[in-house]
Amino acid sequence: MSSRGTEQAAHTLGSATHHRSVTDCCIDVHAHFVPPDIPDFASQLGDPRWPVFEPPSDNATGGKLWQNGRVYRVLDEHYSSLEARVGWMTRFGVTKQVVSPLPALLTYWAEPADAAAFADALIEQARVFQEAIVPS
Repeated sequence: MSSRGTEQAAHTLGSATHHRSVTDCCIDVHAHFVPPDIPDFASQLGDPRWPVFEPPSDNATGGKLWQNGRVYRVLDEHYSSLEARVGWMTRFGVTKQVVSPLPALLTYWAEPADAAAFADALIEQARVFQEAIVPS
């Protein structure tokens, strides 16, 4: 625990609670991001394997990620809103997050040019908050 007398952030890992100062540097090396504006390649290319983001109908944040005609995951605001993510990071003293795509966003099976265009779109949206978010 830091003795700097600053606000403390706590998180639980298993049964232990760890405290640290929010002024300490903290890098979260495992986080996921689902941009709300991912290209709809499922419609464009006629292939349901491409993931599709569905925003919530009630103007809330979050949404659903669809793949193969099924809901892959219901997303809270931290998946799809970088503003919400950065707010959470600030609150808990996380200075950087290394974000990677959810498995549904990995398009190893796609044509290389299509997969590259999709990856570029994801990275471009993550760059909006490049001071806090590091695409991997």
